[in-house]
Amino acid sequence: MKNKITFILLFFFSLHFYSQNWEPLGISSNGNQGVYDLETHHSVLFASVNNDGFIKSLDNGASWVAVGQTEFVTNPNSRRVSHIKSAGNNLYVATFFAGTSSSMIYKSSDNGATFTEDINGLPVAPNDNERVQNLTNIYYHNGYLITVFNGGNYIKHENDTHWQAIDNAATKLSEYYDSFNNILYAFPSYALHKSTDNGQTWTKTGNTNLPQLFLPNNFNVDPFSGRIYVSGRGLAENIHKLFYSDDEGETWTSAGIESSLGNNWIGQPQIITEIFSHGNLIQLGLANDANNSGAEMLISTDSATSFQNDKTGFANVGFGTSEPIKFVLHSGFLYVALNYNDIYKKNISTLNTVSYSRENKVSIYPNPVNSFINISIHKNFNWALYNTNGIKVKSGYFSESNKKIEVNELANGVYFLKLTGHKIAETIKFIKE
Repeated sequence: MKNKITFILLFFFSLHFYSQNWEPLGISSNGNQGVYDLETHHSVLFASVNNDGFIKSLDNGASWVAVGQTEFVTNPNSRRVSHIKSAGNNLYVATFFAGTSSSMIYKSSDNGATFTEDINGLPVAPNDNERVQNLTNIYYHNGYLITVFNGGNYIKHENDTHWQAIDNAATKLSEYYDSFNNILYAFPSYALHKSTDNGQTWTKTGNTNLPQLFLPNNFNVDPFSGRIYVSGRGLAENIHKLFYSDDEGETWTSAGIESSLGNNWIGQPQIITEIFSHGNLIQLGLANDANNSGAEMLISTDSATSFQNDKTGFANVGFGTSEPIKFVLHSGFLYVALNYNDIYKKNISTLNTVSYSRENKVSIYPNPVNSFINISIHKNFNWALYNTNGIKVKSGYFSESNKKIEVNELANGVYFLKLTGHKIAETIKFIKE
């Protein structure tokens, strides 16, 4: 008998989340240590930490080993991996040299077993002609990579051997990029811009309701709904705010979190240090509000309508502070890297997805599924399947009344079916058995 699940659609889907405590991974036997970055790539967790260097985990963070690369070395005092980025089939790593404030970028096509330099065309460091200027971030979208430097940004396709300077006056100095489907967003100071041709041309969005001369400090696009989140303040303000947009940045709504923010540990206004969104689940990392305390975190399970404290499980840091610097979704767990202390995780695999629209009813069956998903809706639409890491595993387009997707080749586990079309924007969770 078919197990038929009907989803009533209102505008966007809602993911119901049952909060759990944060669990420390214990990445160091030496107690607290600095954490510089965290990333998931092809079912492996990679991390950069101060004492133990460049490490990886094959068991969801239960144990860690050195990556074991021979092309570069790290040490606690002068050279570390500053950035780790999963980019399609490639893993990119940037190293930072403290002595000359310079960087190197390496590319691995075999999940970290070997690396090659990838710096052709990038700006040379002023005090070190063998390396490039200090990298501040690296992004990936639709086969293209963007590197961010203080003096200007660079772009290349993953198959190219040479980086090109971004010459668009509005976005070449942007610190923040993110994407949704075929739209690449850039958020330099003051206004959001978007591109539909992989960064070749840019259009400034309406940015209605953002503070005048807005200065962003964090930027995030929900991978399922496309909602955009940005935190920051107006140039003439000293109040940190969170805004979101459901129309590609044309208009913005304040999430009203000001009452949840106080002062940081040195008495300055508290800021958001990192944003994670997954449907109606929003996590905000905050700057510490007191010395000798644990990390500060806010959580929303209603699409940023309300927020609560979410720091249970974080250890207090003696004689110092720690704050969230990176969220990573991996194998049904949400991981957060704290800049000093540890990496923590909690299980978010217990997500129930409900999709809404005013005019349409969508049915999928069976669920769980073995071979084929049947979709009942009399609309034409694009569809895509994503795993729990947010990676697209299959996609297509339907114009017939009876829609069917074969999933035989997928590994068993939890997936999300995303539907987009005229008056359709839904994401539905299903289980492959």
